[in-house]
Amino acid sequence: MKRVVYCLVTIVVLAGLSVGTCAAKPAPAPKKIVLTAVTNFPLTNYNVDGFVHWAELVNKRAKGELEVVIKGGPEVVTAKESLPALEGGMIDVLHFKQIGGPAISLATDCAPVDFDTCFDIWRDKEFLSLIDKFYREKHNTVVLGDAGNTNLFHIGTTKKPVSKLEDLKGLRVRSHGGAAAVAVKKLGATAVKIPTAEVYIALQRGVVDGALRPLKSMVDLKEYEIIRHVVQPHVFQCTSMILINQDTWNKLPPHLQNLLTDEVIEMGKWAEAYYGRFEEETVGTLQDKGVKFHSLSADELSRWRGMLGKPLEDWYRKLAGPAGGAVLDIIQKYEK
Repeated sequence: MKRVVYCLVTIVVLAGLSVGTCAAKPAPAPKKIVLTAVTNFPLTNYNVDGFVHWAELVNKRAKGELEVVIKGGPEVVTAKESLPALEGGMIDVLHFKQIGGPAISLATDCAPVDFDTCFDIWRDKEFLSLIDKFYREKHNTVVLGDAGNTNLFHIGTTKKPVSKLEDLKGLRVRSHGGAAAVAVKKLGATAVKIPTAEVYIALQRGVVDGALRPLKSMVDLKEYEIIRHVVQPHVFQCTSMILINQDTWNKLPPHLQNLLTDEVIEMGKWAEAYYGRFEEETVGTLQDKGVKFHSLSADELSRWRGMLGKPLEDWYRKLAGPAGGAVLDIIQKYEK
């Protein structure tokens, strides 16, 4: 009997010790959210720098709760297939170049406003809201904002300097199609659509007499070896956007949604100075290579913009419909 009592006491004591000494288990840490991101550009291209900077800002501020992982560029998903891939959730985030994209996105190319004005347009809440509404409804994506890499396209020629509209008559000028082709044609030249990778050889062989190109591309692809004259200022401008799959977006808590959009704004401040400096430095580099710049007079610039304004506006409105027209109305406020 004593043995039984002893055993019962021992069990009770041990049970008491167990209850008294076992601390509550801490709640498991929330699993980190990883967003898979892809860019339309090769990762070595300067156009990606703003996108990469945004991802770095997000990852630093998220402190392990969320991470944007950039997987690569067109070798992962081609530019043509990237938006459908984002819509379907194959990727979470896309650095999307608008050339050849949905009609309304072409209206964000802001041609031919100056570099800083394009950033101002993207900071317009009504402008961003219209673009975002279109992409949510048509492409299951949310527009976080401008990706910062605003490219200014200049007309460069191989032999003939251009300083007035009449100089473009009879010239064959490479464009990437779309609004750029409209611009080239309205200025009096013949637009020839040629992929970027083939521009150098086309210039070298005389297939075209010039090209509508960003200055940085002329340097990086050594097109300055063939292009010897460049018109100032630019005649066309295009930007890129940062998009996120709408289903992915809806799953994020509000504070992480705000984090993503806040850091787009912060990146934009950095990008305006970064890409602006690029433009200035690239002019100097091309001049060192012997490229001559020909600045349009005030009267001539007015003629060029007069030739471009209405035709581009009509083209945009026809292609993009009512939504695109509303976007253009906002842009025009900044052009005046």
